[in-house]
Amino acid sequence: MKIVPLWERPDLIGPTAALFRDIWPDHYGPGGAGDAQADLQNRCRAQGLPYAMLCVGNNGRVLGSGSLSGQSFGQEPGEGLWLVGLCVVAGQRRKGIGAGLVKALAQHARSQDYSDLYTTTQNAAGLLRSLGWVTLRDIGNDDARWQVLRKAL
Repeated sequence: MKIVPLWERPDLIGPTAALFRDIWPDHYGPGGAGDAQADLQNRCRAQGLPYAMLCVGNNGRVLGSGSLSGQSFGQEPGEGLWLVGLCVVAGQRRKGIGAGLVKALAQHARSQDYSDLYTTTQNAAGLLRSLGWVTLRDIGNDDARWQVLRKAL
């Protein structure tokens, strides 16, 4: 498997959009407010934000994705760069794909002179803490809870 910037593999926007619809059906599925294809087209850039990376298997199949963005749910003033849209195909979890994507995106952020990276998650806090991220706060309501985490780069 290999982690590559999305702009190097625009042919994988369609399969990645399908992954988004599978992972986040309430947002990207039928009747949802999101447009996975448009979001990925917007993230398909060599420079600037938003910026996406993919994990691609030896067979060319998309195994996971993650992005960097200047804004995110849970953001407070002074919090700059965000890791967003981190996802891994269900049958491929716990194989290092998510960790690899997080590390690659953090390295890219560092190369762009960012000193901190933030994220909001419901499910990946354990993975992120194992990679040196620290929990800043919990947010949410009775229906859902999220954690906001930060990584010093």
